[in-house]
Amino acid sequence: MEVLQDLGIEYIAPIDLSQKLPGKEKIDFIFSKSVLEHVPVDDIVPLLENLVSSLSEDGFMFHLIHLLDHKNSNERPFDFFVYQQDAYSRDLQSRWGNRIRRSQWKQIFSNLKHLDSKFVFEWSCKDGELPEKIDSSIQYIDEEDLRISHIGVVGEFI
Repeated sequence: MEVLQDLGIEYIAPIDLSQKLPGKEKIDFIFSKSVLEHVPVDDIVPLLENLVSSLSEDGFMFHLIHLLDHKNSNERPFDFFVYQQDAYSRDLQSRWGNRIRRSQWKQIFSNLKHLDSKFVFEWSCKDGELPEKIDSSIQYIDEEDLRISHIGVVGEFI
């Protein structure tokens, strides 16, 4: 913590950013790695709106989002697609992943006011086996949208 303070970085944790803003001061840089996929679907937009509103005039954010099933991503990376929406609780969304696909992330980020966002990379899991039946609550465009395993998103305050 002292090293961060010496660099002028204030570390604030834990905090539920879907419920409140981190403070009165504006933030220059927000970074997350394998975090947003663990935020329950209902909290994603409020969380991102709070993050955007906390950015300074020159602020930006960078998010690395892992889109596979975290329960067993090496052997069964798409198993969480089979659960019906009412059986896939907030707790499971937090533990195994919220199941939001790349196309939805693009829509969510493009709808955020005061943020210019770009998807800077994406990786696909081509060798994982897709389930025979995918729950109808999973929103996706095509098989490639289901198979995207990682995305990187940069957003700049505008």
